[in-house]
Amino acid sequence: MKAMQSENTDDQVIARLPDSNDPETVLLTRMRRYTQEHPDDLGTAVNLAHRYIAKGKNESDTRYLGYAAAVLKRWLDMEQTPTQITLLDAEIKQYNHDFSGALNSLGDIPQSTQQYPTAALMSANIHQIQGRFVEAHTNCNTLGTRMSHISEICTLSLASLTGDLDVARQKLQELLTTNSYQPEITTWALGKLMDMSVRSNRVQEALYYAGFMDKTLARAAFHRAQLADVLFMLNRPSDVLSLISEDEQSDALIVRRLRAQKILGQNWRSTASKRLERLFLALSKRGKNPHAREAAYYYLYLSEEPQKALSAALENWNDQKEPIDIRLLMETAKQSGNMNTVDYVVDWIIKNRYQDATIAKFLMPVSDTGATE
Repeated sequence: MKAMQSENTDDQVIARLPDSNDPETVLLTRMRRYTQEHPDDLGTAVNLAHRYIAKGKNESDTRYLGYAAAVLKRWLDMEQTPTQITLLDAEIKQYNHDFSGALNSLGDIPQSTQQYPTAALMSANIHQIQGRFVEAHTNCNTLGTRMSHISEICTLSLASLTGDLDVARQKLQELLTTNSYQPEITTWALGKLMDMSVRSNRVQEALYYAGFMDKTLARAAFHRAQLADVLFMLNRPSDVLSLISEDEQSDALIVRRLRAQKILGQNWRSTASKRLERLFLALSKRGKNPHAREAAYYYLYLSEEPQKALSAALENWNDQKEPIDIRLLMETAKQSGNMNTVDYVVDWIIKNRYQDATIAKFLMPVSDTGATE
């Protein structure tokens, strides 16, 4: 990777919408037919399921995750499931927020297998999402010499969340400047670096790093949502509209497009917004809402119902403790006037030495005159 400079211009091209032509769909159809005719071909089944999962994630279309699960079912029903199948099953569970189920599946993969480093990395990621940093660090260490470069990136990511933000950011930047990695690894690491830059109050720098991501991989919903939040911090809602198409399927991206429309004075009350409202209401009645993060985002920035936003953010906190989750919770608590409800979260922040310049304004006390002390 070429040396990165921290300079950036406001008129740079940050993203392009995906091409509507999709030859991958044709290939997937052929592969599916082949697996139906050759049900014992493990290699093709693994390849097909992997492609389905990748497409589902990139396009935020859960149907493809369902197709992948259907491919895996026959192999999962076997007395001894191939490790490749177990790994893909765990990936689907993780995507569906079944973190316990995913970790249980990953725990069945022995360290002696070829797939173990991938399983360890996935476990580290899940534990990090849950805020279980000790377990995540153990997973990073088990990658060892077999995947030393990934182990180092994994460890730096954890260090940035537990008191060593500036050092970790600088070391990760050096790694990416002096080494060449596969596009998947580089894009993953750049996402980590973007987060570190934002938490270090270097938002423009985060936008710059986004430009180095592989264009195809950067279309994944997670990366685009991350980039959209950076653009909001830079007051560039028009670029969010360019980044996220009107026919987007991901709820995380839909709420961000609607937010951009609202900021620009456009009519954001649409079929998409009404569908989200019905979805969030229905899920809240079930007792567990896997879309709690998106619901909190919607109620905070769009419908402006801070009490509902706080309730959703608190529910989301039970499962996910990533930087976006912490920001949402702090802001909803502040907007609703209920900072006392997140005292235990503040304790968690202090205990883990978590650093994030974007939440400082929510934690600072306010004097009677309205000035911060």
